[in-house]
Amino acid sequence: VAHCAKDSVRVGGIRSLFKGHGPNTLRETIGNALWFGYYEGAMTYAAGGRARSTVSPFTACAIAGTSGIVYWTFTMPIDTVKTRIQVDGHVWGASQTLPSMFQIVRHEGCGALYRGYRATIYRTVPASAILFSTYEAFTRQWRAYEAIPSVLTLASQQADGPREASCTA
Repeated sequence: VAHCAKDSVRVGGIRSLFKGHGPNTLRETIGNALWFGYYEGAMTYAAGGRARSTVSPFTACAIAGTSGIVYWTFTMPIDTVKTRIQVDGHVWGASQTLPSMFQIVRHEGCGALYRGYRATIYRTVPASAILFSTYEAFTRQWRAYEAIPSVLTLASQQADGPREASCTA
């Protein structure tokens, strides 16, 4: 990695380390809003006003996998532009993302923006299911842990002795 970074800086200057940063930030911002937003909305809907823990693990995994599909369906064109900037050496910035998409469509067709989509979906469905399942399990454990008084809390209450209520008029 260090060797590649040195070569990049030598050939293209320090800016070469940040090629594709604009479209990457755009993709992550839009994608994560869609990914988490879809997941949270669908989980709330699936729970039907009950606790999230009532949603079956299969349903939760299906919702998580679908949220990954939503992420990549909407952000794949941005990711394609980002990759072209990084690999082909184009000097497009974040403000050039949309014109770059139009240029790709004009010269190669709409399908070029979604090259590799199927492989990405095969990867994102299980990855999203594992990620959100882990998140839900960790959240349940954390909430259970918060409900248990800590040893320090119990010790300080015991050292202070019983507290009496006082009323002042």
